[in-house]
Amino acid sequence: RLMTVGYDVANHVFFGSDCTANDYDVAWTGEWIAADRHILGEAAVSPKGIENLFCGNLRRFVGVDDRGMP
Repeated sequence: RLMTVGYDVANHVFFGSDCTANDYDVAWTGEWIAADRHILGEAAVSPKGIENLFCGNLRRFVGVDDRGMP
């Protein structure tokens, strides 16, 4: 539903697991990533939009390139 409101979500939102560092659950996070990828595919979000949601937007927000360099 969020993808249909007219806001450029694919270029302004980034994924977060809401896990804390001391009890980060890799399996749980992986399940959410898989579910989100499925939902985004069903919503016809482009591969570039999905990449932005999972990493590109965060990289741009913190000012690093694909190699992690400022």
